[in-house]
Amino acid sequence: MILHKEKKITQLVLERKKSEISLPPSATARSNESDTAVANPSSKTLTQSQVDVLSLNLKFCPTQKLDPYVLTGDADEFDRRMRNEFHFYDINSKNEVSQNGANNYNDNLTKEQKRAIAELKHDENIVIKPADKGGKVVVMDSKDYVAEGDRQLNDSNSYQKLCNDPTKEHTKQLKEIIKSLDMKEDEKSKINIPSDSSLGRFYLLPKLHKPNVPGRPIVSCNKPLTENISGYVEKHLKPLVKNTPSFCRDITDFLNKLKNVNHLKSGTMLVTMDVSSLYTSIPHKDGMEAVERFLVESGNPLKNIIMEVIGFTLTHNTFKFNQDIFLQLQGTAMGTKFAPQYANLFMHNFEKDFMETQTLRPIFYTRYIDDIFMIWTHGERSLQTFHEAINQFHPNIRLTMENSMMAVPFLDTLVNIEEGRVFTSLYRKPTDSANKDSNKEGSQCTT
Repeated sequence: MILHKEKKITQLVLERKKSEISLPPSATARSNESDTAVANPSSKTLTQSQVDVLSLNLKFCPTQKLDPYVLTGDADEFDRRMRNEFHFYDINSKNEVSQNGANNYNDNLTKEQKRAIAELKHDENIVIKPADKGGKVVVMDSKDYVAEGDRQLNDSNSYQKLCNDPTKEHTKQLKEIIKSLDMKEDEKSKINIPSDSSLGRFYLLPKLHKPNVPGRPIVSCNKPLTENISGYVEKHLKPLVKNTPSFCRDITDFLNKLKNVNHLKSGTMLVTMDVSSLYTSIPHKDGMEAVERFLVESGNPLKNIIMEVIGFTLTHNTFKFNQDIFLQLQGTAMGTKFAPQYANLFMHNFEKDFMETQTLRPIFYTRYIDDIFMIWTHGERSLQTFHEAINQFHPNIRLTMENSMMAVPFLDTLVNIEEGRVFTSLYRKPTDSANKDSNKEGSQCTT
């Protein structure tokens, strides 16, 4: 009886394993959606098989033929769990499972698509990246991708090219800082330097919605020198950000905030603003002053420790691009764990100080990191004056603006005004890979 039950459960586990590594047939038949899923500004002409396989998304996992030795190990682990539950073990059953499982698997790619993956992988003339927004897969010429990276990194105010890898020297400095911190040893262990730390990797996410397809700079922080201390800072800054009045956590939070808005007068304007290159535009001095102000106000007893490790992280952000090594001189890299919190606190300081200089202010104002939404009731001319003033308030901060008396997109919603009331509906940008059926009205949420 128990043996029969064990075999039945074994078969269910194998079927589940096959289902986890195989996609439904529809995954191999998406050529009709490829036009919306893949953008190709490169000079390369993609074959239909290459377009099809790219349209599956860069996170798609092709199935692999099961290795009998790996499957045997899985069966061993399964048998161990079974013994604990049924107090029974049958070596013959395990071997039968291993052989049958290794010989039966479902392929989720055609031969042509497998060949397309190999061709794309070995083509050094192209770079394949996810789009900055919208979810598309973008194919670029390698020379254009490198040229855009060089263009950004040639900004001498933000980056400095280094002759040698400074990781060893920076590691020595950070060890001394950690050693000198007035912390318990178990707390210090949480911010120790990763044993296999390495330089960050600079890469770009193509902005399809912008002219000439510029790139959003990202520094991959997989095992960087400051990984643990950055996570330590993030833990202390997150609660501070949540308490800022303009903070918007996500779409749900945005919709909840809008519920308090009603009885809008005629001529009311919906406005969105976007901070250009926020992360790399924040001067270290201004950013750290903003953080310190919050730490003082919150009475955080670890203020000095937090400020010291923030200072080190900001001034020792090194990375590699196209075989060259750079040091970031200004701002913080997207990819650093505490970067969103650091940027949020700086922006709160910036907008709070600016609003105090204005007699005419929006009646509603919220911000998702560098994306701002507000409601303006003082006329278009005064809005333009407001926009000009905010762009002159800080030498590094520039904001683009869009406004309408009817509707504006913000995050993934379309906000519009009808008869003094605010309505919202789902919105997808033209560059969104899911925008196959355009922007549908669907169900609207009245606030």
